[in-house]
Amino acid sequence: KDLITQKGKLYPYIHLLKQWKFDLWIVIIMCSNIAVYGLLTWIPTYYVEVFRVDIEEGIIGSVVYPLGMAAGALIIPWLSDKIFSKKRTTWVIIASLGAILTVFGFMNQGPGIMASILLFSAGFFVYGINSLVWTFAADIGGRVFTGTATGILECAAYIGVSVQALFFGSLLTASQNWTLVFVCIISVLAVMIVAALACGFGSNNNN
Repeated sequence: KDLITQKGKLYPYIHLLKQWKFDLWIVIIMCSNIAVYGLLTWIPTYYVEVFRVDIEEGIIGSVVYPLGMAAGALIIPWLSDKIFSKKRTTWVIIASLGAILTVFGFMNQGPGIMASILLFSAGFFVYGINSLVWTFAADIGGRVFTGTATGILECAAYIGVSVQALFFGSLLTASQNWTLVFVCIISVLAVMIVAALACGFGSNNNN
């Protein structure tokens, strides 16, 4: 409170945004939500348009994805406390690689048990990344700026949600090419790996 009184109400934002690793985590959470909601929003439509199932069956076929998200939100942060706790970006890389492999595998599957397993795994990995972000907000924000750090990252997360809706909707309207959608999601996951690797450089341990 004293710092804000001395330096102004915008100081917490300036303080955080001047830290390049924080900026990289903004990229990570934005990309993560593009991937998370890109799959969550469009998979039912994918089932309907590509495999000609009805909308109810498409929704039921994709319900394992949010179940995977719930599992990832519980397990990946717990694993990050036990292993590589000083380098949480390592888990961003591991989870992104896992998501890339499962999304790539899902592209080549019709509805069925294997597609459900891959969807569950994709949800597990991509949402596990989201859960790591809030731990980082506490690490970098400390006792004073954790709320502000969380708010900035949350804002970036929902920008990612908006971007995926506009981008994938426009892409499908223009091309009707579902392969492009999955390739874009894989590309976004690859961007997260690059950002996480970049966070590994430097002396700042808030990563």
